[in-house]
Amino acid sequence: TRTAHDDGARAAHMHPRPGGLAVERSKAARKHAIANRAIHRGAFSQAALLYDHVLLDAIDPGPRSFLLKALLMERMGHWDKARSTFREGNRRYKADGKLLQAWGLMESRTGSGALALRLLRRCVACDSSLAPVLRWRRFASAEAAVVGF
Repeated sequence: TRTAHDDGARAAHMHPRPGGLAVERSKAARKHAIANRAIHRGAFSQAALLYDHVLLDAIDPGPRSFLLKALLMERMGHWDKARSTFREGNRRYKADGKLLQAWGLMESRTGSGALALRLLRRCVACDSSLAPVLRWRRFASAEAAVVGF
C-alpha cells in the first residue's frame, strides 16, 4: 500500500524547480563558464567551489559537471578527489563514455595500467566513437598482451 510519505519521496525525485531540467542545465553551463575563467586566472579553488555548487545544487547536474570537476582535481594534483569525482559521476551516469575515458586516461598517467585499460574498454562499450583511444600505442600493446597476440 502507498502512503503519503511514498508520494512525497517520489515527488522529491521529480524535478521541482521552475523551468525544469533545461533551466538547471543552463545555470550549470553558466557556472562552468565562470569556473573556466577562474581556472585561466589560476583561481583553482574558486573554480572547485563553483563545480561543487553545481554538483550539490542541481538535481541532475549532468556528466559534464562531474568530468570538469574531476579534471580540475587532477590538474590540482588531488588524485583521490579526482577518482572519487569520477566514481560518483560514473555511478550516476553509467553510460557516459567520455567520463570513463577521462578517468581511464588519468589512471594511465598515475601508473594504474590495468585499471586504465578496463575503464577504456568500458568507455568504448558505451560509445564506439571513442574506440581510437584503444589504438594508441600504450593501450594497443597492453590490449594485445591481454588478448595474447
